[in-house]
Amino acid sequence: MCEKFDQGLKKRGVTRVTFKICRKEQYLTYFTLGKNAETRNWEEVVAIRDIKPALAFQLELSRLSNFHVTPCPTENRQIHIYYAKGKENSADSTFFVRTIVPPGRIKGSIKVADYLVAEAERLLNDALNACVRNERGCRCQSRYPQLCDNRKLPLICSSTLPADQLDPSTPTFVDNLRAIGTAATNWSPCPKKVAFKALL
Repeated sequence: MCEKFDQGLKKRGVTRVTFKICRKEQYLTYFTLGKNAETRNWEEVVAIRDIKPALAFQLELSRLSNFHVTPCPTENRQIHIYYAKGKENSADSTFFVRTIVPPGRIKGSIKVADYLVAEAERLLNDALNACVRNERGCRCQSRYPQLCDNRKLPLICSSTLPADQLDPSTPTFVDNLRAIGTAATNWSPCPKKVAFKALL
């Protein structure tokens, strides 16, 4: 369809087109097509399949430019998992996981910071379990995978909290993350990178 209207799209400066498919009693499905810079053909942008176009820019997909990525299906729509193999070294395989924790509507007297920390911990646990189910070649021990052959677990948490509210919650979250990592029996220690982005 995009090829059919290629000239009109080009004239109006359209570089990506998203199709939304609605099926009864199923989640919405999104397919985004873009113009391939080399072939000049319209092709699906696989890395953002089933992701709302307005949220796709938050996934920082430029980080995956050195890998061939394959989206992995998950039951939790808040979690996006990609299995990646290096373009230069196919033996370099890893999982990339991205999740966004929205503030949502908080009921009762719970603080926003406490809610976001608890929600982040729950999603982290779901992401690790999803990686186990989608494991395709990365070494795995016990319940949780090491996620990549070089034994690194990058974790980026995007928060809408002001910095003064995020700081007191950070030690608790990191301590709980350490507890999750060591809960797996016989899981060798591996370096972890935790990066928080907050409003300043």
